[in-house]
Amino acid sequence: MHITACGLAEPEDILAMYNKIMQLSQRYDCHRALIDMREMVKNVDDNRLLAMMDQLDSLLRRIRVARVVNAGDQQQGLVQSIADSRNYPLKNFSSQDQALAWLLPGL
Repeated sequence: MHITACGLAEPEDILAMYNKIMQLSQRYDCHRALIDMREMVKNVDDNRLLAMMDQLDSLLRRIRVARVVNAGDQQQGLVQSIADSRNYPLKNFSSQDQALAWLLPGL
């Protein structure tokens, strides 16, 4: 799946996006997602971000997620640190080509 997120995103929007990814993953038996988040502006503080990661735990354990993010977004580094500590198959990238190279092996 290839998703492009843009505009202002509240926590509920981000959760809805990941829940839709989960629904589509189950429907189409597709367990890899590329999310381009470079045009998305988050309105989420770090505490809410941690709570969201907890809510998304089961999804993030079942779907390989490559996220294309802005390198200067400090919060994306926090997401990567949490993903690494919890062994989620989630990784941040600065380019779509790098993300696809990580996402697609084994298909």
